[in-house]
Amino acid sequence: MLPNNINKLNNLLQESYPTLSKKMKLIAFYIIDQPQKLALNTLSVIAEDIGVYPSTLVRFAKHYGFSGFTEIQELFKVKISQSAINYHQRITDVKKVTVGDVSTNYNPYSTWTTESVEKAKKLNATVILLTDTKLNPIAHLADYLFCIHEAEIHTFRSLGATMCLVQAICISIGYHQQGN
Repeated sequence: MLPNNINKLNNLLQESYPTLSKKMKLIAFYIIDQPQKLALNTLSVIAEDIGVYPSTLVRFAKHYGFSGFTEIQELFKVKISQSAINYHQRITDVKKVTVGDVSTNYNPYSTWTTESVEKAKKLNATVILLTDTKLNPIAHLADYLFCIHEAEIHTFRSLGATMCLVQAICISIGYHQQGN
């Protein structure tokens, strides 16, 4: 059966991965590892990134029952458009939450964070903000804004890139202060 969403496609690729040729494995890995690039780039750019011919991408898609590689890309374009809607909805929901309301299971923009950043700005502290979207309601307060799009597997996001960035920032600040 033809996969009709990213999770089903990823599962299919993972199951069949051991039996794929070397070139097909490269394509499968790229699909799982680079979903944003897959959705936004042209066939020739993707082929160049992977190191295969565009016709190899088409053969890959047909191997899994798709009429062409653009059908695979469409699955990822749908996911990106849904993510944009989800971020907009998240921000709308956050704005509805009143101060002191603890009735929600998860608030990504807690009042503690907002108050801390506002207090830091009043004290003329430098604010470094790490977030997953520029739509963050306190992004305008940041002196340095880092938007980090973590890898997402089955709706679970890794924090690996975020933690590496935090570590690099801390080390950089330490070296800078050591020199002063």
